[in-house]
Amino acid sequence: MSFVRELGRKVRDGAEATREDALRLYSEPLEEVCDEADAIRRERCGDAFDMCGIVNAKCGRCTENCRFCVQSRHNLTNITPYPMRAVAELVEAGERDAAEFCRIAQEEGMWVMLRPGPYVCAEWEFGGLPWWLLDKGEEGVRVRSTDLKFMEPAARYLKEMGKVLAPLQVTRGGPILMVQVENEYGSFAADPEYMRAMYKAMRAAGFEVPLFACNGPVQLP
Repeated sequence: MSFVRELGRKVRDGAEATREDALRLYSEPLEEVCDEADAIRRERCGDAFDMCGIVNAKCGRCTENCRFCVQSRHNLTNITPYPMRAVAELVEAGERDAAEFCRIAQEEGMWVMLRPGPYVCAEWEFGGLPWWLLDKGEEGVRVRSTDLKFMEPAARYLKEMGKVLAPLQVTRGGPILMVQVENEYGSFAADPEYMRAMYKAMRAAGFEVPLFACNGPVQLP
């Protein structure tokens, strides 16, 4: 029996392929590898499949100055930029069900690193923040700061997010390994008090897995 067939038999019997097995497959005949993988798929899953797709919501014009990224408007690349797609179009393209996404990821054997915001990224209009934050009286609101006119609705949002996603953390049997606090805040400002406030809001929302932040090497840690 060939190595590919023997490995397929082991997998059917419940054993896991080792790293050495995976590396050896590179040198085996591709047609035999594909045939055995298809036989395992038919045995485990039959001919049923799930339909899914990825929708690119926006291309280019990102305000972040990440020089390694072709999406940044600061870089001269050959991509064709287009603005954010209409909300109705995005809603039609997907259910926008974060909890269901996490459950499907777990079913497929994947882990989730959650990025709930409230500021998600510069590719989204206003970083994904709701427009009504700007309608806070004559003095306005200082977004991404300890200004209570920002922090209070941000904490409420995270609390609601926690109701839906906290039960799906790895500590409770789910796939969520880590949760990001804010997003690339060091490219915007350097207020450690704000990051501490966001950290506390995340914990208060029920996120108990390790929290992390994403910043450049010389930015706010």
